[in-house]
Amino acid sequence: MVGDTTRRDILRHVGAGAVATPLLGGPAAATVGSDTTEDDTPAVAPAFAGEFLIRPLATAASPTAIRFGPGDGGFGDPGAGDANPDLYAATLGGSVVRYHPEGAADPPVQAQGPKNDALVVSDSHMNDNTGRTDGVVYLVESDGTRKCLVDGLPNGRHNTNHVAFGPGDNDRLYITNGNTTDDGCEGGDPEVLPYSGAILAVDLDEVEEDPAVLSWVDENGTRIPPEAIPDHSVNADFAEGVDVVAHGFRNVYGLAFDHDGTLHTGMNGADDPASPDVFYRLDEPAGTDYRYPFCFNTGPVGGTGDAVRLEPNPAAPGHDCHVFDDVDDQSDLDCDEADHPTADAVVGWHACATGLDFPSHGAAAFPDRFRTDAFMGECGTFTPLASAERTTESMDGRNTGHSVAHIPIADGEVGGVEDFLTGLSLPTDVLFGPEGAMYVADLEAIHRVRPLPG
Repeated sequence: MVGDTTRRDILRHVGAGAVATPLLGGPAAATVGSDTTEDDTPAVAPAFAGEFLIRPLATAASPTAIRFGPGDGGFGDPGAGDANPDLYAATLGGSVVRYHPEGAADPPVQAQGPKNDALVVSDSHMNDNTGRTDGVVYLVESDGTRKCLVDGLPNGRHNTNHVAFGPGDNDRLYITNGNTTDDGCEGGDPEVLPYSGAILAVDLDEVEEDPAVLSWVDENGTRIPPEAIPDHSVNADFAEGVDVVAHGFRNVYGLAFDHDGTLHTGMNGADDPASPDVFYRLDEPAGTDYRYPFCFNTGPVGGTGDAVRLEPNPAAPGHDCHVFDDVDDQSDLDCDEADHPTADAVVGWHACATGLDFPSHGAAAFPDRFRTDAFMGECGTFTPLASAERTTESMDGRNTGHSVAHIPIADGEVGGVEDFLTGLSLPTDVLFGPEGAMYVADLEAIHRVRPLPG
């Protein structure tokens, strides 16, 4: 996410395939402040009625990620001076827009802040050698020049998603890379494990000097089979420079560190109702395998602890793809919960878990009881199928999607999942600002949520 020091300023563009428009062009329309009113938004906080003020901060064309970065002192606490940043939004159309309380930046920002800081952006593009979609992460200098940092990340059905720097002295760059298929075989290009469906980390200084590029062809230009790509000699430098923080996910999306430095993420489950969206607190050793696509997390919506189970993927065996080559029956899928961690909470089927964050300090900060809790966007399904499935046993409980979820966490234990904001369209990101307020990127707006005075 956008940090508070030079070259730790980060935005993420959620691209559905290649971006057709210039990634850092100016906004088609963007307004802030008095041009929107509280009555324009349907968002409500049903569980916390009377505690919070919710109003649209800005209209925006399909924002996909929001971060704070260098600015003119727009959104911080009064008197904070240079510590007050502006709000940046990446959009589905390919723009990165900077906002401050007086309106969108004028002239439109071309990826630069006033201090000549750089942005780190993730995206997807077509691989000319394979015809499949690869993820790419690059640095955008203040003059708009792009410098590749990481390329060749294997995805397809899902994208290279959020990026964030580690907290405190941990200034490594963390990347969520969605997997390539729906269920391990069908609905996309072949998986390349452990890089498909993974959280990766790189040292920014190292990849600035020598980009990490996963090659899909050997020294002779011959395409490498997907199962052989990770260990092929042409990818030795990539394997050395890119660490697998955790793998065994489907569409792993947002990521956020809590105040103790523990990483958290949400994952979109498969189209099968047996595979709901889930929430993870990643406190296992680096490189832990969370077992997708071999196993699904199952359990009641909002379930935590022993209520969350690992079950064999019902699509395997039976699929003819390299991922399940060694699977003769479901006992070969290795879903023993004694050996592999389960998710920390079941969010719901097709809830579409997106960006997440933890409360921050400031004049508009949330009450202390929320301090260790996570808040995560749920953009919901794009089809009516999930609505029908909500009548099934797996969907008993909260009506998931088009909302911001509140996930209580105490002493490292996740306490459930409940609605915090409902009535949203397609929320894609949640971010707490330097003054403590919550910002939510929705389909056509950015909302600001703060406690009511008194």
